Amino acid sequence: MRKAIAAIEKCVVYRRRHRLYNEIYDNLNHHGTQTMISPFSLQETELEESLDKILLPPTDPNAEVTEIPGYKLVYVNGACPRNYRVYKADSMIGVISQHITHWSNEVDSIQYAESVDAAVGLDEFLKVARISKSVNS
Repeated sequence: MRKAIAAIEKCVVYRRRHRLYNEIYDNLNHHGTQTMISPFSLQETELEESLDKILLPPTDPNAEVTEIPGYKLVYVNGACPRNYRVYKADSMIGVISQHITHWSNEVDSIQYAESVDAAVGLDEFLKVARISKSVNS
């Protein structure tokens, strides 16, 4: 799960940097020279705009939510694969991805046919990880 969250955070940071870079350095004026835009002139809301859309909770009316038995999938980003945060009750348990031919859950190398199977596989993995952690403690 840490790996999946780190991947989401890395993607958000990359998008922010890429967008800021484009606004600062790729702004050519009519003479073909670059015009420097101060990063401080950008609105804070503009910089956080993509983060806000990506991290919508499943209760937000603008969130794209898919309900499957026992779980809620909230669309995060991506075209292929499409990435979804998986919620069980009110807790996020991880991320699953929808590829053209299968689903994956970022914790094993299994290709699942259905989203519910990938979510259950993720949930089972976390249960086993908790049990093995408590046994080893």
